[in-house]
Amino acid sequence: MLDFIVFFVGLFLLIKGEFRFGARRISRSQGRLIGLVLMAPLFVAVCVSSALIATQLDPALLEEAAASNDLLAFVQRPEVAALTQQVAVIDLITLVIAVGAVVFIIMGIPPSDSMTDDAASTNAAPFERVPPSERPRAHPLERESPPQGASPASVVPPRAPERAPNRLRPAAAVPPPAAPPDIMTVEQAAAYTKLTPADIMALINDSKLGAVRSKGSYIIARSALDDYMGRG
Repeated sequence: MLDFIVFFVGLFLLIKGEFRFGARRISRSQGRLIGLVLMAPLFVAVCVSSALIATQLDPALLEEAAASNDLLAFVQRPEVAALTQQVAVIDLITLVIAVGAVVFIIMGIPPSDSMTDDAASTNAAPFERVPPSERPRAHPLERESPPQGASPASVVPPRAPERAPNRLRPAAAVPPPAAPPDIMTVEQAAAYTKLTPADIMALINDSKLGAVRSKGSYIIARSALDDYMGRG
């Protein structure tokens, strides 16, 4: 009877896969492995019983039991009772091994703090952080309410903040942009034509743009770039 209970528990875990055991979160693959381990004792018991019946019981005895249809008398025979006891011992051993393997698998999984984190994130109020620049500011000339028991005439209004003298400084002269060089590298040509270096290299490889190889790279005349952009 215990075999069938453990078997159906293993079948449920095999179908479900992922589950949680205390603070340990069992993944889908580990849950299915645990299900197979729990289903194994019943398979072992069936296989062992079949092997013992085929090897240790007399076929004539089996035919006699099938002919008489008296299962109780067949089970009470000494040889059948001894065989049943052997199967029970083997079944108990496989159950202990399976439960031990399941405990070993579960204890080998480190505890996870996801439940604590989820609870903390759920209980936390969803306050939105307002930047200091968007916070409302009180007007400096607003009159504060007089304290309790004081006359309004005794309350001195706040003074307006003094403004610093406006000292304008002459703006610095912006130098004119430097003229592009007559001879450019691939990167300078890409910036000049507003293309990427890969596009410049593709134009050079397709002989659409004249260039001279120098020190493992290419140099390009500005006039060649102007001609290309004029054609484009």
